Amino acid sequence: MLTITLLLLCLVLVVYCVYLRSELAQARKDSIYDPLTDLVNIREFNRRLKSEYALMKRANFKGLVIDCAFLFIDIDKFKSINDTLGHKTGDKVLVFIANLLKEVFHRDTDVVARIGGDEFGVLIQNSNEENCGNAIQLFNTRLAETPLIIEGGAELRIEASMGCAFMSHHPDPAKTVEAADKAMYKNKQEKKVADPE
Repeated sequence: MLTITLLLLCLVLVVYCVYLRSELAQARKDSIYDPLTDLVNIREFNRRLKSEYALMKRANFKGLVIDCAFLFIDIDKFKSINDTLGHKTGDKVLVFIANLLKEVFHRDTDVVARIGGDEFGVLIQNSNEENCGNAIQLFNTRLAETPLIIEGGAELRIEASMGCAFMSHHPDPAKTVEAADKAMYKNKQEKKVADPE
């Protein structure tokens, strides 16, 4: 009888350990990823941004020339989408953009994150002006060619403004983000001037 009780107790402990391991893995995932888009969240993105900056500085100190681009992406007229079509559609837009970003920036070294409500960031390692520009062009082309199908089968055309900054041009990660943010707002303003609506 004692042996059966001990075996049952061991079985319960094993099941409980498996449960705890599963819960711990989920808690770790929740601390790193945005639950809606399944992209890296802002906290993890900032950690990786600082790490990438330190790596670039070390490599450059050793005479290796590497750079990392930071892209700042903001969905155009997102507030209007939320206000007129509802938050459920707004969430679909966020997931749509997240999936498109993951398709375009798919290298193992690329880091795609949701860094704000309708703002996304991408770190592109070992980047230069040409390949960064090509990636931006590919994203914009895919975005223009791919409508989001919403309730009732209607097509919703999404636009996004983007800004790019290279880490090697700035003294720290915060300045890189600031430069990309300014470039993104410049892109957004240029679109407003071209199409004032």
